[in-house]
Amino acid sequence: MDKTDPTGTTCTANVDKTQDCHVDSITNKDGTATQRKDFTDAQKSSVKKLDAAYTKAVNKLEKNADGVATVKGPDGKTTQVNAGKLAGQLEKQNFTVNPSATNYMNSGPGQTYVGAPGLQAPSGLYGIRGASPERLYEIAITHEGIHAAFPWADNMWSGVPTQQFYDDHQVPFNRAANELLQ
Repeated sequence: MDKTDPTGTTCTANVDKTQDCHVDSITNKDGTATQRKDFTDAQKSSVKKLDAAYTKAVNKLEKNADGVATVKGPDGKTTQVNAGKLAGQLEKQNFTVNPSATNYMNSGPGQTYVGAPGLQAPSGLYGIRGASPERLYEIAITHEGIHAAFPWADNMWSGVPTQQFYDDHQVPFNRAANELLQ
């Protein structure tokens, strides 16, 4: 209720009402999970950039809580996404890193999975030009927050060709995320 996190995972509120957010667990090679409180120094180091981008994204969304952006699906339908709702979802989202996985990130309500590529800030994102790698990282995390907070989006692109997926999914989600992070 007071936005504190007694388990020491996900996001915790600071006195100044900003959030500190971080990865909750890392999946080990044997498939077991190591929880944040038990991370080694090497594990903490491996998720440092992701933690920083996650924290910045949530705090920017909180600052722009009334901000709204539109996401258009391939069927032409549009949905308004709200920065405050995204921040609230990301604050309670469980982030699990699997360094053996080859995916970047994927999300559903309550859970974001991050593969090895997701431990590094992206060098580019479809639909976004001229942004720093750090900004692109914040956009990617916010893009995943849209999936988590607005689950209608999860099945809209199944079975479409790869390029159509990039054009019809990545571009509108990334642009909406970028707009909400202003």
